[in-house]
Amino acid sequence: MINTKELGIGNYARSNDVVLQLQIDENLSLKWFVVGSIDFCFTAKQAKDGIKPIKITPEWLERLGFEFVKPLFFLDLDTAQVIVEPHGEMWQVKIILLENQDKLTLTIWYVHQLQNAIALMTGAELTLGGDVCK
Repeated sequence: MINTKELGIGNYARSNDVVLQLQIDENLSLKWFVVGSIDFCFTAKQAKDGIKPIKITPEWLERLGFEFVKPLFFLDLDTAQVIVEPHGEMWQVKIILLENQDKLTLTIWYVHQLQNAIALMTGAELTLGGDVCK
């Protein structure tokens, strides 16, 4: 199961083989929306096998807009550069702010952790297809 204390609006997770994104519905309630569908959503209690985190993989990094330059993955944002590299079964993430070269380096497992680190350092939301929202 996913640690709900780590979740933020826009985070990705999964239930069975379905990719979900945490959003706020028209009633200002938190709901999991099926990615690719604007109509189908449910609460965590309605998920048959619960909500689970998505492990970072090279495929997921590419879906999120990272460019692979062996052995690293790079993402250039307006205000920062993000570098991700394999670190055993985990991934080491380095976020470098362009303005002052401040850095955050951490080791993580999951996509939502990557999304949260980027949002914390840059204010940008990492989305599928490489779209970055501010």
